Amino acid sequence: MRTFNINFNLDDPCPDGKCLGRMGEKNASELLVTPPAEMSENENITYYIAAFSTEKGAERLGPYEKAEQITVPVTGKLTVGFSLAFQLEGYDDSGETVIKSPLLSGFSFEGAVHDCDSCITDDEEFRIHFHKNYSLLSSLSYSNGILMCGNEKVGRIKPKTKVLLAKNGEAEVMVDYTSYGTIHFIAKKGIREGVEILGIEFKTEENGEWIDLRAMRDIENGDVPCIISVYKSYYEYGFDSICLGYIIYINEVFNKYYHEIKNGNFYGIRVTYIDESEAE
Repeated sequence: MRTFNINFNLDDPCPDGKCLGRMGEKNASELLVTPPAEMSENENITYYIAAFSTEKGAERLGPYEKAEQITVPVTGKLTVGFSLAFQLEGYDDSGETVIKSPLLSGFSFEGAVHDCDSCITDDEEFRIHFHKNYSLLSSLSYSNGILMCGNEKVGRIKPKTKVLLAKNGEAEVMVDYTSYGTIHFIAKKGIREGVEILGIEFKTEENGEWIDLRAMRDIENGDVPCIISVYKSYYEYGFDSICLGYIIYINEVFNKYYHEIKNGNFYGIRVTYIDESEAE
């Protein structure tokens, strides 16, 4: 088994690098985590939770009894995509969050061949799954928000666009800098968990232009930024904080926006989404 040391007390908390193996692996690697001093010295913390942000949503492993080091397996649920972010959470006896470590982003996995999602699940019950109603399922299709069964419309889910303003407490961003700069786009109001995110735009000032994250893929000057937008919104920073997506920049073109937001210049988010609960 591969072992990767993560020590939050070092200037470089990831001395063994951030490539943790290959996509689709299960328990082939482990993280040997040394909590930051502010957590290990906090008498209110009794156990830890290892929280991960994957390309398919948040995953939490644990609990782990408070110790100088904890060992966290890299399970199949963490290797579903190319990228990963990690944060250690400290809890007290009542299950309340006491403190969280800095968020470490930029972890990655090498590519691998996958025949289907069932090959990489941790749940034995769903490792092999057959449908007796295959003929019905195979007749279903989805296009432009319309669910079709053969040639018949089953229902329509209309995409919606909503503007969330920072000044109204509806939206916020979180910035993190490890080996890359990362901006996390957070909805505090107006978006529920499980909503499918189609697009994210943001402004750093009221009179500025909306900046479309998808357009950042088309940048030709330098390396293209690595943009990760979650498929479904999910809780990540508390029960009132819905993660819409996040972006990791790897070139100087996006550097301007990163530092503007880091310096407190943020107007709001315009998010386009589909809420499956609102199908006609």
